[in-house]
Amino acid sequence: MRRVRTSALMLAVMGIVASVAFLGADQAHKPSAAAYPLDVCPVTDEKLGAMGDAVVITHEGREVRLCCRSCVGKFNKNADTYLKKMDELIIEKLGPTYPLTTCLVSGEKLESPIDFVYKNRLVRFCCKDCQKKFLASPDEYLNKLDEAKPEEKKESTGHNHVG
Repeated sequence: MRRVRTSALMLAVMGIVASVAFLGADQAHKPSAAAYPLDVCPVTDEKLGAMGDAVVITHEGREVRLCCRSCVGKFNKNADTYLKKMDELIIEKLGPTYPLTTCLVSGEKLESPIDFVYKNRLVRFCCKDCQKKFLASPDEYLNKLDEAKPEEKKESTGHNHVG
C-alpha cells in the first residue's frame, strides 16, 4: 500500500512540474511585464512605503499602487484623473531612458513623438495611425520594445511612412 501511495505522490509531483514547465514556456512568448515604474501614490503624492506596505489594485487591467487603503476609494471616484496623473509621471520618469529613437510601429525617426502609456509602459509613436496599429496588436510591438536595449538606440532603416 505504501508503494502505491509513493507512486501516486511521485506522479502528482511530476504532473505539477510538467505544468509549471509548460506555463513557463508559454510565458516566454509574451512580452515581459515592466516593473511598476512609480514610487509615489497618485492620490496623495506620498512616497510608497512611507505609511506601510503599498496597496496594490488593478484598474481596467492596469496595476496601480497606492500608499494606503483610504486612497482606494478616492482613486476609484476619480480614476480618470489619477490615471492621467500616473501617465504624466511615467512619461516624465521613463522618457529619458526610452530605448528607441524611431517609432515602434513604422520605424520612422521620432521628430515630435506621441507619448502613450500602455499598462504602465511608455511607448512612443510618430503619429496617431501608428498608435492605432499598436493597439490592434500590442504584444507584437511590446516584444520589439523588450528587445531594444537603451545603449543601442536604433535609427530608422529607410521605411517610408505616410501619416
